Amino acid sequence: MLVSYNLARRGFGVRSNGRGHQTSIQVKAKPGVNVEELKDEIIGVLRGERRIRPREENNFALNTLSIISGLFDKLFGTMNVAGIFIGGFALLVGMFSVANIMFVSVRERTNIIGIKWHSAQNAGSFSSKSLLKPLYCVYSEAS
Repeated sequence: MLVSYNLARRGFGVRSNGRGHQTSIQVKAKPGVNVEELKDEIIGVLRGERRIRPREENNFALNTLSIISGLFDKLFGTMNVAGIFIGGFALLVGMFSVANIMFVSVRERTNIIGIKWHSAQNAGSFSSKSLLKPLYCVYSEAS
C-alpha cells in the first residue's frame, strides 16, 4: 500500500515533533529511479514537515537496505572463512586418522605374514592362500 506522508501523519498518527510513539516510514523506489535522488527528496520533505531550519541537523535518520546488506556480507564473509578453516582442519585430521589406521593394520599383520611365509613349504602355497582367502570371504558373505 502506498500512502502519502500527509495522509500517514493525519490518518495513522505519524508524528513530526518527536513526542509520542516512535514511527517509521518505509519507502521503495520505482524501477529506474535513482536511489540517491529519492533520498534527497525524502530528506527535503521530512525537513519541511518537521520545520527544520537549513543550518540545523536532521532529527531523523534514513536507513537503506545497502547498510543492512553490507552488514550481512561482512557476517557471511567471516562465516565462510571460518567454515573453510574448520573444514580444512577436519580434512587434515581425517587424513592423519586414515593414515594411522592403515599403518597400525599393516604393522600388526607384518608378523603374521612373516610367520606364514617361513612356515610355508613353498612360496606358491603362501601366495595362493593369501590371494584366495579375500575372495572366499567376499563371495561367502555375498551369498
